[in-house]
Amino acid sequence: MCRRYGMPPRVGDIAGVRRRDRNDGIVNAALVALGPLAMVDNVVFHWLLAFHRFKQVWSGSVYVEVLLVLTGAAMATVGLVRERRARQRPSEHRDG
Repeated sequence: MCRRYGMPPRVGDIAGVRRRDRNDGIVNAALVALGPLAMVDNVVFHWLLAFHRFKQVWSGSVYVEVLLVLTGAAMATVGLVRERRARQRPSEHRDG
């Protein structure tokens, strides 16, 4: 039963926790983990150590690698912003 309205929980709810609340943590953690991983992979392995680097047959390969680093930074930023918002959002399953 939902404490607020005295109604049974919706389908897909587990112990009064909405599906959105369950998935937020997983998505945020994945974004925060994969963003820096992409940046480290590009900077360390592509640029410094020259492992699995794009071949220089195309002059735009440097731009693609820079774009991948920026994409990793964007993923980490989005994950951190989403996590901050999720922690500030009042939740029905918390006591208090």
